[in-house]
Amino acid sequence: MDPASYIYIFNILVRKFYYMRIHNFRDLQVITRRIFERSYLLCVGETSKKMWVAYKESSRINAFAWILLIICFGSMALCAYVVRELFYLSPEQPVFLILFNKSDKELMLTDPLLMENDNV
Repeated sequence: MDPASYIYIFNILVRKFYYMRIHNFRDLQVITRRIFERSYLLCVGETSKKMWVAYKESSRINAFAWILLIICFGSMALCAYVVRELFYLSPEQPVFLILFNKSDKELMLTDPLLMENDNV
């Protein structure tokens, strides 16, 4: 979302809070709690995506560039990052290895608990 839409949403919320403050305080408490919960979950989700990119990238400059792209373009940049990481996997590697950085991928391939078993 662009900054203008954040300003528009903030304006609507301020007017809604003002109306609720005058007319019904109980509804204000319910709405405030819901907005706090949703904004907290949004903040945690966005932060975790950026931390994952920083963990995956070996270079700080690349990590900074990707995080900046994710801040500017959001899900489109994150989708491009995931597609780029999928191209780095070989066909015999499982898709869940996209979650780990390069040094941990070697550990994951030799882990007996994560290997395919025929006796299960």
